Amino acid sequence: QAIPIQAISTRPHQRKPSLDRRARNVGPAMSPQVWQRTTLLTALVAVAGAGTAMDTDLQTRLEELEAAAQSQEHSIRSQHERLAGLEARVKESGSRRLQTVSNSIHGGFDADHVAYSDDMSVKIMISHVWHFVCGALVFFMQAGFAMVEVGTCRSRSMDIIAMKYFTHVCIAAVCWWLCGWAFAYGGPLKTDSASGKLIKKDFIGHEQFVGMDFYEDLGGGRFEPMMQIMPWFQQWAICVVATSIVSGGVGERMTYLGYLVYSVVMAALVYPIVVCSTWGHGWLSNIMDAGFYDQAGSGVVHVCGGTAALIGAVVTGARGEGRVAAQRSDPSNTGLVLLGTF
Repeated sequence: QAIPIQAISTRPHQRKPSLDRRARNVGPAMSPQVWQRTTLLTALVAVAGAGTAMDTDLQTRLEELEAAAQSQEHSIRSQHERLAGLEARVKESGSRRLQTVSNSIHGGFDADHVAYSDDMSVKIMISHVWHFVCGALVFFMQAGFAMVEVGTCRSRSMDIIAMKYFTHVCIAAVCWWLCGWAFAYGGPLKTDSASGKLIKKDFIGHEQFVGMDFYEDLGGGRFEPMMQIMPWFQQWAICVVATSIVSGGVGERMTYLGYLVYSVVMAALVYPIVVCSTWGHGWLSNIMDAGFYDQAGSGVVHVCGGTAALIGAVVTGARGEGRVAAQRSDPSNTGLVLLGTF
């Protein structure tokens, strides 16, 4: 049934209790200050518990480190005791011997020698072949020099000129083996304190005479060749070139015996001293900062031989003097001169 509007509007308004009142009915309210203190206290308790746990872990780690340090100290003490024992053994034996292993063509016949490896053998072989080829090419210049001189001089002198070239090659070989190499490239050497270069201790070398130190006696009939034998052949060929330069300067001016004496002096004394001062780590090789450099031998070989030839020509005089004054000295064979020049 319908309810009259007047009845509805005249009833007193009934309100529901609010949430704040219901919350206040639950219990007494907590002030903000109390809440903050409670939270701070709880955090302090948590931090204190964590700190106690960390202190326990740190204590454990410290104990572990102390144990490791004690172990290391014990090990170091043992090493010191062992080292002291070894030093005592060395003192009792008198000296300490350091063993070095070197290569040998005889292989590993003892504990101090081993065989050459394949790479080392190939490198040494190539180096030997290169020195031999270079020495042969230089030595082949003797044929050119002989052709030039034979073609330039008279035909009556061809035999004696050819004999001179054949003889002075043999003389230069003997002199270079006896003392030439020792004067030029022999030691002893020392290291210069200012430049750090190797220089000779004396004016000329005085080691490796007559092929000494070109090999090492290993005992048991074993001989080990040294590396000095490689450049010896090439340097001998260059020495022969320096000696033969004078032959053309004194052609038909000097007797055969006089030329032999000159060849001995040139190959055994003059040329080795020049080489010693330059290529042989002599005083010129350490002059100023740059030192002396002559890669092709224009100064060491050709200036030395040319100067000796000039002096010989001045001393002997021209070919037109004396008995050959009225004789012509035209070239006997221009073809040989041209072929020898090439």
